[in-house]
Amino acid sequence: DELFNFVENCLKPYREKVVISYEEICIEEEKLGTYKSKKMIIKISNRKATLTPIGVTVIAASGRVDLEGETGIVRIVRVPTLASKPLLCMKDKKPEKRVWKIATPPPEIRYIDLDCDSFFDALMKVIR
Repeated sequence: DELFNFVENCLKPYREKVVISYEEICIEEEKLGTYKSKKMIIKISNRKATLTPIGVTVIAASGRVDLEGETGIVRIVRVPTLASKPLLCMKDKKPEKRVWKIATPPPEIRYIDLDCDSFFDALMKVIR
């Protein structure tokens, strides 16, 4: 919900041109079983993108949501605030605050801070 609220706020200035709706989905994860969630559907004119949760038990992150449109997919991951790339080793330390960031494509994955500008760029990338 935090990510969806963020996206809704980013798209508020375009509310006359953007239609947002939600659809219930089921996610199946090995360790958690099957649970219900929702995906966000963003329509701009005759183009559509979806923000679909993939899971919370993903490698190097504590959650992943895919932004998908006609021209591709952008992965958005929940990672420690200061993370700039995936770290696969876990250190014994206090849990860090986690935030949503955009993950660049492999093999050199880097994290880009998620703000309204970076989200809008990603959205345009997947619907153009």
